[in-house]
Amino acid sequence: PQISTRQAQTKVNLLEGQTLVIGGLLQQRDIRNLQKIPILGDLPLVGALFRFYTETRQNTNLVIAITPHVVPAPANPAGATSP
Repeated sequence: PQISTRQAQTKVNLLEGQTLVIGGLLQQRDIRNLQKIPILGDLPLVGALFRFYTETRQNTNLVIAITPHVVPAPANPAGATSP
């Protein structure tokens, strides 16, 4: 599998339960694939008659929605000591 990364950096202030939507993380990929008839496409000189390339362009737009929730700390965490 192919892995691609996209990065965005921002600072926001949100209240409990508010949702932040980050969009516009665009990516464009050009893909070129070789297709051929087995054996015939590998022959010298005439092999070019039995193979061809296909080209495709793939556009993706990544949208991320983030909703923060505050998780309360336990009253007495395991292993914690009182001062």
